[in-house]
Amino acid sequence: MDPKNTVIKNGSIGIIGDRVVKVGESQEFEGIEAKRKIDAFDNIIMPGLIDAHGHAGHGLTKGFGTCLQSGDWQRLMEYIYFENTTDLFWYAEGLLSGAERIKFGTTCGYSMLGAAPRCDEPIYAEQHLEAMREIGIRNIIGIGPCRTAWPRRFVRWRNNSTENILLTLEEAIMTTKYVLEKWHEKSDLSFVHVSPSGIDRTMGASIEEVQSLFKKLKRLSKEYNTKINAHAYAGHIKFAHEFLEDVLGPDTVLAHVTGVDSEEISILADTGTHVASSPSSRAFIKQRCPVPELIEAGANVVLSTDGNAPDRTFDLFKELKVAMIEHRSHFNDISYMPPGKVLKMVTIDAAKALGLDSIIGSLVPGKKADIILIDLNSPHLAPKMLEPIRAVYGVTGHDVNTVIIDGKIVMENRVLLTVNEDKIISLAEKEAEMMIERANLAKIPFEYEDESFWEGSKYNIVELDKHINISTPKSKIFK
Repeated sequence: MDPKNTVIKNGSIGIIGDRVVKVGESQEFEGIEAKRKIDAFDNIIMPGLIDAHGHAGHGLTKGFGTCLQSGDWQRLMEYIYFENTTDLFWYAEGLLSGAERIKFGTTCGYSMLGAAPRCDEPIYAEQHLEAMREIGIRNIIGIGPCRTAWPRRFVRWRNNSTENILLTLEEAIMTTKYVLEKWHEKSDLSFVHVSPSGIDRTMGASIEEVQSLFKKLKRLSKEYNTKINAHAYAGHIKFAHEFLEDVLGPDTVLAHVTGVDSEEISILADTGTHVASSPSSRAFIKQRCPVPELIEAGANVVLSTDGNAPDRTFDLFKELKVAMIEHRSHFNDISYMPPGKVLKMVTIDAAKALGLDSIIGSLVPGKKADIILIDLNSPHLAPKMLEPIRAVYGVTGHDVNTVIIDGKIVMENRVLLTVNEDKIISLAEKEAEMMIERANLAKIPFEYEDESFWEGSKYNIVELDKHINISTPKSKIFK
């Protein structure tokens, strides 16, 4: 993934501390003594994958709401995350999702704190960040004002008792600033992005109110030298370009970007705004993100998972193939989305989008040692040939054997070394069950209990409000 797209057939890598110091043919390393040698024979050695857009919290809500329309699913997630989670929920979920990402070969990932950011107290972001620190993954948390009318109701759970909070917009911004001050770049593994839910007018806010908000958020991003990372859909790019000064640009990452037209494609390319497309997301089902057109216009586009719920995982290798199929099918042309390019879209291109390309994204001397080893000794990867092609078409996250992050081996022979995997899963199971009880989720029928789940071409969509009382209103989006 270096500037020359170098592929070394029989290569070795030298690491000192947290940095790559030498990359070359194995014969160049003969006679060099090392404290530890890893035999990577019959393995692909490549940069760790980078997931530029995901969501914290989803690790403990997998499968819930798959039978809901997307708008109701979003409401359900906000109801869970904003009103029915404890501090320990976010810690347990962070451990589980961090473990999932590592075992799929992801060494750096962005996670918005919830389906929309939970921004009433810093503790939830801090629990997530602490979990990621313990597991040893390079992590970016996204926090900022959620898409809502203000003040917004949140529920704090302490010792099985609840406290209703009406949070103001200014308090949400104060929480964002606190997390930035305490955690952003305080270690080589922890970063914070300013992450409002979107860049559009929502819930009837006036243009002047939105402009005032984004001036404050842009000021924060500049003060802490970090990115703005938000969702965007059709019409939002034009709105931001016309009304939100300096929001679009190389310091901004926009997720999804579905349904945009040629004018918005040009705006994104001309401003240098980065795009994170999640091909398995629900947003992509409704409208397509024009990834090839954006690339041809000159935009930096990367691929991401959008998190691991309700119907997805953190397996970025899977997203490569989904993206290729979607866009090739759209154009009826197999030449779109070349394998090498899509591999770069989850390594060096993703590092550039997140502002980390000076330290990660490629295996070159001087960069951080974020490396994965892919075991080729499996029937689906044999015979061992044409590795750059097989890495995209054949490999899944389950083929990742060893993961090195910041020069430390965090997984070897598919065993996590920084944490106890069984204890992580046990804690996650316990916290998920307690969340289900707090939120009364058992009232929502599971789709597999309906005959339509098993028969026919479509199953029945569940209407959320018929089964559970949720205060979160249905979104009213102004473009």
